[in-house]
Amino acid sequence: MRVVRLVLGLLLFGAVVVAWQRREPVLDAYADEPVALEFRFDGLEFEIEPPDERSPSPLAVPRPPDTASVRLTPVRASTPPAPPTIAVGDVTFSGTVTGPDGPVAGAVVRLEHHGAAGTSSIDVPADELGMWELPSVTGGRWRVRAFVPDVFASVSPVVRFVGADDDPVLDLVVGPATTEPVLGWRGVPQMVIGEQVEVAVTVGRRRVDASGVIVVDPSPGVAVTLTAPAPGAARILVPSAVSLSTGAARFAISCDAIGATRAVATVSGPITDPTTGTGSAILEVDLPTCVDPPPPPPPPDPATTVPDAGGTDG
Repeated sequence: MRVVRLVLGLLLFGAVVVAWQRREPVLDAYADEPVALEFRFDGLEFEIEPPDERSPSPLAVPRPPDTASVRLTPVRASTPPAPPTIAVGDVTFSGTVTGPDGPVAGAVVRLEHHGAAGTSSIDVPADELGMWELPSVTGGRWRVRAFVPDVFASVSPVVRFVGADDDPVLDLVVGPATTEPVLGWRGVPQMVIGEQVEVAVTVGRRRVDASGVIVVDPSPGVAVTLTAPAPGAARILVPSAVSLSTGAARFAISCDAIGATRAVATVSGPITDPTTGTGSAILEVDLPTCVDPPPPPPPPDPATTVPDAGGTDG
């Protein structure tokens, strides 16, 4: 029994001695200042520097500020102001709507009142005889027109100042939007001799929109001819083109001499909708005026030339 105790004591003493000898590597592993590491792979050398303990960790997620105590100002929803209404008065409007074939049944008569609060309007339908009436409204400045969407529009609206107790009778005349093409011109005022520029003839067709306003829609696929009746300074390289989706037919122009040139754009054929039949239009335009190129800048004057400051000393 005494021998067993002696053996156990020797083993315990040996374990204490081994632990004491290994205390330095263990303490170094938990030191506050980690050492730099160096790795070597196939002849490549690179170093990994320890991170700065004062800088925040890239993996740390910052805590959002506490806004529980911040008082927010309530926002009140606002509704757009209502359009001004026509005041009640002692004025009575009446009249008729006629077109190319007589009274226009169901035409819309739009009456607009222009007052200090703004512009207000009201629509009144015409009966089967083309007659219409608007009673019990105020006086002032009025604008009155009639239309049938996509068909007719007023030839000229009526603008009149109406007294407080007047009863104006307005006979309105409407007509169709013309089916003839509407031609326009896009170009530059000048070009230099020897230069080549692009110009365009725009093609469109009038129609009456849902508000009774005559608008022009672009007409694609229409053949346009651009010619110069007399010789001039500018020359049209290709005299014919077809309008694109924007209604523009493009032409190339070049300049041969100083001066101006007059040209004529011509359209003849169906315009957009086959139901409108064929239409033709002619537009006279001024091609860009041909001018001399600007003179080159003069050479520098030797007397005013600053010598090179980087020269060598004599």
